[in-house]
Amino acid sequence: AGEVAGDMAEVAIAGAAEQGRRALARLIRSRRRSWTGDTLARALHVLGYGLFEEGRLEAAAAAFRTALRAVSGEDLILLGTVHADLGSCELLLDRWPSAERHLLLADRTLERCGSRRAVTVVRANRGVLACDRLDWRLAAELGADAWRHAEQRDDCAAWLCRFEQARADLARGDAGEVRRVLPRLESGAARHRGVGAVRQALAGIRAHAALAEGDLVAAGVAAREAEPGERGLISAIERGDRGEEPDPSLPARWGLAMTARLLALWRQGREEEAREDLDSALGRSPREAAVGFVRFAALLRRRGEFPGDRWTALRRRVEAALREEGLEAWLSQGRGGGSAAGVRLVRALDGVVNAGTDAWRASRLGELASVLGLSGLEVRRGRHVLGVWGEAAGDGIEAAAGAIRVRLSGGRDPLAQPVAELLARFASGTGGDDGEEVTPRPSGTILGTSEALAAVRREVATWAPLPVTVLVTGEPGTGKELVARELHRMSGRRGAFVPVNCAGLPSSLLEAELFGVARGAFTGADRDRPGLVEAAEGGTLFLDEVGELPGELQAKLLRLLQEKEVRRVGSTVSRVVDVRFVAATNRSLDDDAEAGRLRRDLYYRLATAVVHVPPLRARPADVAVLATHFAARLAREFGRPGVTLAPEAVEVLQRLPWPGNVRELEAAMVQAVAAARPGERLGPDRFPGAGEAPAGAEPLPSWEEAVKAFRRSYLTRLLETCGGNRSEAARRAGITRQALLYHLRKLDSGR
Repeated sequence: AGEVAGDMAEVAIAGAAEQGRRALARLIRSRRRSWTGDTLARALHVLGYGLFEEGRLEAAAAAFRTALRAVSGEDLILLGTVHADLGSCELLLDRWPSAERHLLLADRTLERCGSRRAVTVVRANRGVLACDRLDWRLAAELGADAWRHAEQRDDCAAWLCRFEQARADLARGDAGEVRRVLPRLESGAARHRGVGAVRQALAGIRAHAALAEGDLVAAGVAAREAEPGERGLISAIERGDRGEEPDPSLPARWGLAMTARLLALWRQGREEEAREDLDSALGRSPREAAVGFVRFAALLRRRGEFPGDRWTALRRRVEAALREEGLEAWLSQGRGGGSAAGVRLVRALDGVVNAGTDAWRASRLGELASVLGLSGLEVRRGRHVLGVWGEAAGDGIEAAAGAIRVRLSGGRDPLAQPVAELLARFASGTGGDDGEEVTPRPSGTILGTSEALAAVRREVATWAPLPVTVLVTGEPGTGKELVARELHRMSGRRGAFVPVNCAGLPSSLLEAELFGVARGAFTGADRDRPGLVEAAEGGTLFLDEVGELPGELQAKLLRLLQEKEVRRVGSTVSRVVDVRFVAATNRSLDDDAEAGRLRRDLYYRLATAVVHVPPLRARPADVAVLATHFAARLAREFGRPGVTLAPEAVEVLQRLPWPGNVRELEAAMVQAVAAARPGERLGPDRFPGAGEAPAGAEPLPSWEEAVKAFRRSYLTRLLETCGGNRSEAARRAGITRQALLYHLRKLDSGR
């Protein structure tokens, strides 16, 4: 009878909940005296959860506390769940001690029940609380423990654990690690886009990562989907940047309240008061105050502003506090010239100097300018503007090398001057005589001005952003891997570009290299080893010479392309990967599929999109661009300053068939530049054999010689066929006898 009554109560609670919160509240009031403790607690828990969903956190917390007073303790799952939800409410209300107490009780209670999924969620929430307090060690420990509970699952609870591990890295100050794993987190969130907690967690991570770089605009955009508390904190910093002081009741999460306060006072010109506030806060809550100052300094540095010498003593206290709290990773951001800023500067410079003809694109210069806090950056060669970003006007920093002039405006970073000098030296070696205007070339790393190559660029631009497999075809040496790298660059994927030569390894080794090895898979496999597919997580895997793939691996590759799953050799567990695939071949895969050397279904998967790279002989206009590029690059590498290519040499090079394509052209340029003297203008003589016809071919005669040779051969055979009878020969040739005699006399062939 008791069980029946309990079931009927459950039905009544569910029915009332369907009708709405008010109907459920009326039911609780009417049955409060007749229901047992657990039944009443369950109804109050459902009521509280509805209030929680509506955002009425205080009312929800009151309902959960009443449920805890009613619960008997016999139903441990109910007890643990109520503690967990009350802890979540207190967490969002920034009542940290109460939140920690209830979440810890929920953790222990639910673990006794063996409810692994619920424990995973609770520990993720405990990790949120630890991150809010910048206790990254506890957050990392809870995240790792929760992940062990959720391992081998792909549900939203497991992804929440991964998000908390990333938040722990952010709390520690390691924004670089978070940027590295962010593409994978975005991929996981996309599979659970309907879950609000997942969307909010990802948005919060994006906002904090942007703040770590001092990018308040990006942080504000990301925070729009974050949970209300974090959204409010980012909004307070945005208002502080406009000179509006934050609400004094703002919670101390992540040191963001201190950041907003310092920024508002700085914008109002009350710098002395800002220093006094920081001094006081370092005494009360050193961890939050120190991190708050670091964020404040990063935001200023992004705008080209820097706290002056009067902040030196406070900066030392901030550094001491960060060391004492185990937050040394924040120091690199606080100093402004430390490892994190240094990494960004190196990456920005690398994006310029290794971009080939795309070096001076505005987006690349803009990234460099943002690191240095510049308002403008301009690079000129004589009167010609090579590249510009922002407004390079007014007082600034200048550097020169030959005809190159580099101008930086609006920044006070001590590294700005050496960066300007480096850019000037780099630009002076990228081709063109001093003062000479250089003809702009198409953007990207694929060099060439021909229409055939322009078509390749259009294909790359079409397919690069799309999540499809691309097959790059073409003869050896045409630059298929370069096209694959351009597809990766233009895709926007943040992971690595990982090339693998399918013809370079035997099938047994290739399988292990591609898919990885599980511990114990074979003798000597003493540990798990990820393969190249997993190494390309978030990036692109380039399968070169895919037509050489052994038959036994074709089925595995097909499954990888279809399901985006990889299983290590010797393992029974498949892992979902976020990898873009690009393949290349110099063979006709269609013919291979027809002949049975390649699986037809694999061919269709590989050839979803095809980009064909034409041979160099089909685009002679590109020879000039490539040869000039190779000459400039090799001159720098070989220490041959001033070595250039004469127009006569270019004409000779353009006439050649280049059966080895770009690779053969580069080899010819290597030999020519290596043998050149500094300042030499390479002429045709530096390319021995370049003007000669291919081996085995006769030199072409002149037009007159060719016509004369034809007449002699034709008339000789004609007379032989007719037995020397000239009348018969004229009839067979369709000409008059007089015309035949004329041609014979002209050739002096007979009488």
